Amino acid sequence: MHKAIAFAAMALALFAPPCLASWQSQTSAPTPPPCESNIAVVSAVKRDLITLIGTVKKETGQDFEARYHQQTSLSRLNTCLLMNSELLSCLDKAAHDPATPKSQMKQIEELQAHYTKLKSVLSHGIEQLKAASKPEEAKALIGSFDFSH
Repeated sequence: MHKAIAFAAMALALFAPPCLASWQSQTSAPTPPPCESNIAVVSAVKRDLITLIGTVKKETGQDFEARYHQQTSLSRLNTCLLMNSELLSCLDKAAHDPATPKSQMKQIEELQAHYTKLKSVLSHGIEQLKAASKPEEAKALIGSFDFSH
């Protein structure tokens, strides 16, 4: 009796993992979009930037200066640009990875185009904000930024 139980336990240990692996591969979720976590980070930083822009639009010039929103905006633009650059690097790696499914290549190209445009807008905004010599000029400039696309 003990030999039969030991044999059954050994057989289960030997044959169950391949069966489970086979079952797991059949029930696995579809492949997530490439660089999904990077996209989420860029979206979160961009949302934060859009919120700051909304705040700057509503506040007075005196509040704008007192709260250092020119410097804060410049920092957030730089952070968004950095995260966006990391995303573009991830997308580039995914585009050149032979393991990337062909079905995702069009999506990768569309994402690259979208985030390359965002990179250009961010870079231009940083240059403009650095060139702003007066707080009123910076406040008006920040209020004109549009990152909703």
